[in-house]
Amino acid sequence: RIKTKLANNSCRGPERSAPGSTPPQGRWRDPVIPGPGGKGVKRMRIFKFLLPFARLSYSISIACLCLYTTLAFINVIARYFFLKPYPWTEEITTLLFVLGVFLNQVILEIFDRQLSVSFIMSRIKNETALKIIYILKRVLVIGMWLLLIKEAVPVIQRNYLFETASVILRIPMWPLYTIVTLVMASVVVINLEKILVQLLPPKDHAGNISV
Repeated sequence: RIKTKLANNSCRGPERSAPGSTPPQGRWRDPVIPGPGGKGVKRMRIFKFLLPFARLSYSISIACLCLYTTLAFINVIARYFFLKPYPWTEEITTLLFVLGVFLNQVILEIFDRQLSVSFIMSRIKNETALKIIYILKRVLVIGMWLLLIKEAVPVIQRNYLFETASVILRIPMWPLYTIVTLVMASVVVINLEKILVQLLPPKDHAGNISV
């Protein structure tokens, strides 16, 4: 039975992606931009320089969330078992949670792994309609993040001028807001790239633009 199963598996050949799904790719190498209907057919052209930043922010995000979980667990044990909580952990865990959530947005946006409801898109078969909806969605995302950036810049300036810091550990708040704003700006650039890739003529394997 084992030999028959191995033989059948060897005859299948390489696995293929399901229709409408993003083709398999390396973890960080040469990601493709999922197009309308989830078809990753057009490679990145402009924002490859964001990949090192995305890799770094992803690693820092994992470290922040792991440290956040550890400190929260320690504080719960100290509070309910020894009746001696550590107030400073509340500040640290809040900052770590914010960084862990926002720093992960860059890699999620590049590989289009954000939470989404694909019920409507999966029912549309017309490629032109899918492309229009895809571009409109990206424009809406860009507008939302630009609005948040507009509101964030004055907050950073005020926190820097008034030297706002946390209550117990006196951690300055403006660096945290600056990091979050840079992440939001990166998301805007990524979505702008995705729109441009859909509008520009595709390139062949030799790098020539097809007309």
